[in-house]
Amino acid sequence: MRFTDDFVSLSDGWTPAGGVTRIEKRSAALVMEIERETGSATKAVNWDLPAGGVVVAEVAGRDLATGRMVVLSDQGETVQPLDISSQPFAFRFVQLRLPPGRYRSLRIEGTPRAGLSHSVQRSTGLAVLRAGRLFLRGYTVYPVPASPRAVATR
Repeated sequence: MRFTDDFVSLSDGWTPAGGVTRIEKRSAALVMEIERETGSATKAVNWDLPAGGVVVAEVAGRDLATGRMVVLSDQGETVQPLDISSQPFAFRFVQLRLPPGRYRSLRIEGTPRAGLSHSVQRSTGLAVLRAGRLFLRGYTVYPVPASPRAVATR
């Protein structure tokens, strides 16, 4: 799943929670602005993986202390911490192995760095809280074949 800038849906069905103050598709990524507390964006999925699988996501961040990818199944949560570069817009791949099961949602979480300062806008003189940002460029799920014999060989 990749994101394209359009006017159909700003969030592409992702639901914000917690400290997320803005979520929108921008520059071919889903961008979350997170202030003061951990925030998340959740997308409903319907993945039936009888032999398990792997979710791969491409993420970047700015002014974040931590982040994680969480997939919810009928058996509970499977979690993978995000390795977010200190360089803005340095996207990295993160993978999460999924045990066999039926999966209901994919959640991306981020916690802003403590002590983010206010910046003063020169035009208005107003102080604005600097938000942490989490960028999700895309994700995909790869099912594991049911058995080694299910893979064609020559």
